Amino acid sequence: MSDHEHEHEPEAPPLVTDLASGELPKEGSLLDALVQARDEIASSTETYLMVPGYQKSGFPLFVKYALISGDDIARVGRKVQQEFPRNKVYERNLYSLVDMMIEACRGIYVEVDGNKQPLTVDGVAIAGFNEDLASALQLDVNGNQPARSTVIGLFVNNITALLTHGFLLQRWMGDTTVDVNKEFYEEGNLLGTT
Repeated sequence: MSDHEHEHEPEAPPLVTDLASGELPKEGSLLDALVQARDEIASSTETYLMVPGYQKSGFPLFVKYALISGDDIARVGRKVQQEFPRNKVYERNLYSLVDMMIEACRGIYVEVDGNKQPLTVDGVAIAGFNEDLASALQLDVNGNQPARSTVIGLFVNNITALLTHGFLLQRWMGDTTVDVNKEFYEEGNLLGTT
């Protein structure tokens, strides 16, 4: 190829540009921004998701969740697959989500005067979807599946509300920097787009 042919090749566009100025950001600022974002993602390992309906009491109810590992998710999936045959798609989907919620739960919280505090029974914090929560909220519990039936009872057997809550949990687990309560309940913008 001659030097003349190189003169007509278009220049490759920059990979990252500052949209306001059209200039490339300084390398340090770009890397600093990426490191800062990585640090924020790494430090966001817990969230509180509101349980719909309970805010009408004047004390919104939240479940505190933590990220769970891929191994934990795989274990939940295997358990549900062994429990329900392939033709039980609804049950597999529902209980995979419910079991993931149980696995990720770190406590039940109530908001009082704008502050989240553990929901307690006799001064002891309710640590998850357990008999203490079922008893405190007077939920009917299936003795063979107490945690699962407590989750379903917490959502007053409203499977759509439960699935929506589970979707919000999955949304948060996909990007732990997102405030899914704000996106969904305040902004009505579940996908985080403008």
